[in-house]
Amino acid sequence: MRSFDEAPFLVIWEVTQACDLACLHCRASAIACRNPLELTSSEGFRLLGEIRTFGDPLMVFTGGDPLKRSDLFDLLRHSVSLGLRTTVTPSATPLLTAEAIERFRDCGVARMTVSLDGPDTTSHDGFRRIEGSFDRTIFALEHAQRVGLPTQINTTVTRHNLGR
Repeated sequence: MRSFDEAPFLVIWEVTQACDLACLHCRASAIACRNPLELTSSEGFRLLGEIRTFGDPLMVFTGGDPLKRSDLFDLLRHSVSLGLRTTVTPSATPLLTAEAIERFRDCGVARMTVSLDGPDTTSHDGFRRIEGSFDRTIFALEHAQRVGLPTQINTTVTRHNLGR
């Protein structure tokens, strides 16, 4: 592995701002629909090729909700085919289905990361501001385990969920 002076260890690409959640802490400035100025598929493929020249950084696809991009699985496959260690961070919405999770695995994604911001429905859904987000997150973690896709849980700690 190269030193940080030569190349990044991690590259995070927010592939879209579009997301159906309304999280209290959103740093992606989520919007309902994709912005027409987002990179196209071919621009994304070129970007991934350029990232590969850095060495072997961990490549994270996030957003918004990456599942709002119809070309997400093509981008993931391309990233993996370039030899990038590829992870994805989908939002816990109805787009995060069993089929989507299995497609992540089939694309060669190394890990799926989900956010879990409270120990129960009340705290998590209150933070994400969408009813059902907690249940969808738990479903995604359980399904990924069943199909052999490694997972990671991210938690944002704020006054809203501290001590819950």
